Amino acid sequence: MSGFSDFTWTTWAGIAFFSGFSPWVFKKIADCYVEGKIKNHFTEMQKKLDFDYQRLITDFGMYSKKRHKVYPLLFQLALETENRIITIHNQGGRPLITEFTEKDLFEYLNEVIRAPEKVRDEIIKCWNNGEKEKAKHLIRERETLFNYHEAEKVLRKFWRIFDEKRLYLSDEVELVLDELKQSFDRLLFLSDNSAAARQIQGLQNVSVNEKETLKKEVAEKLVRLNKLMKKDLSKGDY
Repeated sequence: MSGFSDFTWTTWAGIAFFSGFSPWVFKKIADCYVEGKIKNHFTEMQKKLDFDYQRLITDFGMYSKKRHKVYPLLFQLALETENRIITIHNQGGRPLITEFTEKDLFEYLNEVIRAPEKVRDEIIKCWNNGEKEKAKHLIRERETLFNYHEAEKVLRKFWRIFDEKRLYLSDEVELVLDELKQSFDRLLFLSDNSAAARQIQGLQNVSVNEKETLKKEVAEKLVRLNKLMKKDLSKGDY
């Protein structure tokens, strides 16, 4: 009966009324009509709820899948940024230039630290003229500048990806990444050996120990970030 149209119910009600049916019959017809409308309404509501629920499950699945890609990417970029900045002045990882052949030197300048042609030619000239200490000094300067620019590129990439993916981060993870970003910015500034940067550093009365303190803080924040990300990914804390 619930499948009857409004027109059908109205027609039957009119017939009952004008044919002199008892009020009980008329009431029965009206009750059936209302019952049918209610059933139809609840059926439509249930369909909508089912659709909304399935869509919600799908959305959460897509969100979770996206977060599982974003977290490892950001953590890897944070580690790479830390490594790049810390190794700007790290002498330990640099090759022993005094053992280079001329061919080794040329390849190192061209392919590893990508020295501009003018700088490369000056270094090779010093090398061939027996001025190896001067050549070594020029190489170290170029290494530091190259490492600084590489660290700056990685940091900019970290900034960009972080800002683009904020939507998928929990509040705690976002906070730690913000703190890391500020620490990286400061560390990179302290690693800048340009005359302008040194002048600003002098005006700010930069502490000798500030860089080491920042390195320690960054390491601690990375450990905390790792734990928070693992927690979010394992529990689906959205």
